[in-house]
Amino acid sequence: MAHLSRPFTCPNSRNPGRLSMSLVTVVGKKATSKKKVVRLRIINKMKTALSLAIIRAAEVKNGKLVLDESPPREHLIHQGWTYTIYPKLEVYRMPYTELVPSVLQALNNMHQKIELLENDWAKKSFVSSFSLRCILRAEL
Repeated sequence: MAHLSRPFTCPNSRNPGRLSMSLVTVVGKKATSKKKVVRLRIINKMKTALSLAIIRAAEVKNGKLVLDESPPREHLIHQGWTYTIYPKLEVYRMPYTELVPSVLQALNNMHQKIELLENDWAKKSFVSSFSLRCILRAEL
């Protein structure tokens, strides 16, 4: 008798096992295929790769995709940001063992850049609010 495990749940998500992020996938006919079926499969493959990389913490070990029991990598997704993907036709034939690591690497790079941008914006906001307070106090 097979044992079915419960679906994986994300602790910070309203919908268990679902990824809460703003995602736009731009799949043009010239960059991929004229056939809508191919373009939809590319979109679904990208969504699945994102879900595997973040929610299931998938990694490639010895050429196979391994779903890790570690907590999800939700820290790589920033709320309030929209992620735009421009996939090429190569994604259609790419196996998940190649796609998931490249998606994970891209997410890590974006995460680092977003952290730098948000920290820079926070510093500028603090400096501008501090200088505004100093000006207001000087006028009083």
